[in-house]
Amino acid sequence: MPKAETVKTATSPAGRRLRVAASGAAGFTLLEVLLVIGILVLIYALLPSGFFGGSGVELRATARQVADELRRARGQAIASNQDTAFLLDVENRRFGVAG
Repeated sequence: MPKAETVKTATSPAGRRLRVAASGAAGFTLLEVLLVIGILVLIYALLPSGFFGGSGVELRATARQVADELRRARGQAIASNQDTAFLLDVENRRFGVAG
């Protein structure tokens, strides 16, 4: 018959209550692990597909183009004293000032 493990409670430096096994090792709940996995999946899904294998030169060139368009949108908003929309279409890899 397996021996039941005793569980103690401890308090972290931030004041959070932790469940600690008798051996002294703290663990994570299933909910915490699933939440972290979900966040990682969302980050991976939002990254451009060429992010991991694309050339650094292309990435820098695109970043410069996006920065230029954002400056253009800002200039238009200031000149017209109205909100200006910046559209970013990740699926079709297009971006620019609306209108």
